Amino acid sequence: MAFARRAAAVMAGTALAFSLASVPTAVAQSQTAGECALSDKRSWETALVGYELSNEWGGNGLVAPGQEIALTTTVTGAYHLVNELRQHHPAGFQPVKAEVSSYKFLGGTATWVNHTASMIKDGDTVRVRSAGWTTSGGQAAALRVTYKAPADAVPGTKFTSGGGASLVAASGQDFRDMNACVTIREKNAVESAQGSLEGIGAGSLVEGSTTSSNLSSDPASLISDVINGLDLGQLLGGAIGS
Repeated sequence: MAFARRAAAVMAGTALAFSLASVPTAVAQSQTAGECALSDKRSWETALVGYELSNEWGGNGLVAPGQEIALTTTVTGAYHLVNELRQHHPAGFQPVKAEVSSYKFLGGTATWVNHTASMIKDGDTVRVRSAGWTTSGGQAAALRVTYKAPADAVPGTKFTSGGGASLVAASGQDFRDMNACVTIREKNAVESAQGSLEGIGAGSLVEGSTTSSNLSSDPASLISDVINGLDLGQLLGGAIGS
């Protein structure tokens, strides 16, 4: 049994290496979101001050089953502090990371801060709270949450999203159904191969090498990383010795 499993790992790893070499542009997707947009905006007024909240998906709004994608919710206004940012995500999507970008003082530079440890998961809503992020002078406060799509998501399915904000000493707003959509796409060759390797317990061969940024920006390096990670001699030796 151990021999068969190790041999299968070798075969799957080798097949992955050749598939990567033959399709270096495996992630070149032309699929569109149809009637759904990548981003959407809503506005409201409180104490005679206008505010705007937007939702925008990364990755061209496309994600394969079991893969990750980020949604950014941004609030702009002219005066009040924002003490809570929230997102309403599709059912089944699992939040794995939360970051907030905000200005610490007028004329400063916005910085992204990791809030994963303090994010609040409330059903299909993610909340991040603070003493207050400034929006003075039209500056923005943004919440970026990275989600993992359900492994059984059906390609072609579209999901809307929502967002909201609470303000200090003023009225915030909540928009649960915005026209900022994510679309489930088919897995590419790399993602399919990764799933096969994980199925036989050899997922570490491609772990960390199959992010969408690696695939789209530097496929040659990705191929090299994966091939270098396939210690075929060790795997064959282990299989033969079992």
